[in-house]
Amino acid sequence: MIDNIIVYLICSFLLVFLFYSVIPTVLIRIGGVGITKKNKDINGIALTFDDGPNPKYTIELLDLLKRYGVKASFFVVGRKVMQNPEIIKRMHQEGHTIGIHHFDHISSWLLSPYHLRKQLILTEQAIRNYAGNLLRIEGRLLRNKTFTKWATHIKI
Repeated sequence: MIDNIIVYLICSFLLVFLFYSVIPTVLIRIGGVGITKKNKDINGIALTFDDGPNPKYTIELLDLLKRYGVKASFFVVGRKVMQNPEIIKRMHQEGHTIGIHHFDHISSWLLSPYHLRKQLILTEQAIRNYAGNLLRIEGRLLRNKTFTKWATHIKI
């Protein structure tokens, strides 16, 4: 009886993992579902940078962007925001978009909805403490009902 329960739990976990992470990731990567948006009226590109701020490379990048008058979007890790608040202030002052990645650099697919929400809230608080406002959050999260409700709550 206990063996059956263990097998059932393992199979349930694998099915949830498959449908919650593997299949959506494959569909997004192969089919481009939800990743690209074509705008026929505007020619250009969007520069986005993830996983910062890095005390060396983000400053060099900001200097380069400033020299050429280019704006970019930075999806930042909350823990790194707290370690490098002056860089977040600079991003904000120079007019770049600041978005939430996570507080700790953990894949969304590996987190429960509760823990992912906690990661987003902690990062939002860190950004607001240093930049004064939050301009957008990582778009792919908004397709999930939990995060659509959360994003509406914080008026994004």
